Amino acid sequence: MTRARTWTILLLGLATPACSDNAGTAAEAGGGSATAGLSGNGGGGGAVSSGGSNAGVAGLTQSVAGGGGASGASVGGGAVGGGMAGAPPGGAGGSAGSGGAGGEASAPFPGCPNCRRIFDGKTLDGWTPQPANGWDVKDESIHITGAGRGYIYTKDDYADYRVIFSVRQVVGDHDPCVLFFAARPPPALDALGAVQFQLPNHYAWDYRPGHNDDGGKLFTPQPHPQLDKKKWNQCEILAKASTGEAWLACCELVGSVPCKGVEHNRFKDPTAGKKGPFALQSHNGGIQDEYKDIFVETNPTVDTLISVQ
Repeated sequence: MTRARTWTILLLGLATPACSDNAGTAAEAGGGSATAGLSGNGGGGGAVSSGGSNAGVAGLTQSVAGGGGASGASVGGGAVGGGMAGAPPGGAGGSAGSGGAGGEASAPFPGCPNCRRIFDGKTLDGWTPQPANGWDVKDESIHITGAGRGYIYTKDDYADYRVIFSVRQVVGDHDPCVLFFAARPPPALDALGAVQFQLPNHYAWDYRPGHNDDGGKLFTPQPHPQLDKKKWNQCEILAKASTGEAWLACCELVGSVPCKGVEHNRFKDPTAGKKGPFALQSHNGGIQDEYKDIFVETNPTVDTLISVQ
């Protein structure tokens, strides 16, 4: 005799935790010459789920004919680990769940089907830290240990790309920083000779040889609500080496889904665009910043910031 059993699996998304510049330049250390306190319409709530969890909370109900049970279903994982015996007609039973982030490694960022993770939440595979003791993994985040000034950069190079990630500062006196249009060592230039956005607001710096300044009119800060760097914030950068342009949008994460970003800054200099690594920066000793849920889309199909939509 065949009995119908209904399995209800609740997937829970858990919220989890997230460089101003030339250490020897007083003006830059204050965040450059851009005007602070710009205000505008605020961005809405929602948080990227923790540890690379698949964003979105789903109540998944599946009727299964016959016996058997669900093995390996993970809470906080990207995929339900299935292994369900007696799958309904037309569907095959899933493979045994790998648990945790295993199913999420290939899960795209919501709204960006071509975005892929470049940090697995467990190791620094795919990244090169400098100095080596300046970076580790803590609570499924890339964590700055406070050892001193430096950076950690991707082993892959990018030209036109989108990067979306979550960031917060645990300890420190300088905004978290990221670097784009960077020069891969050797030589090992300060801050990779890159252009920098400071997070989660609108300050910036230009580390390119012959510049090393706040960039002046190359940056165009946009009106935006001031965000608290001690909280988890989601940021998106769209960088185009082909035109020397970059855009930044951020928003505070509250909950278990991505938040609606607000544009914070723009950069444009046709001479600046170059293919190279994307990097996180440790601006100076004593800082502890955290980054997680890092996604990259190469050659974006949508030529605008998608988080503000």
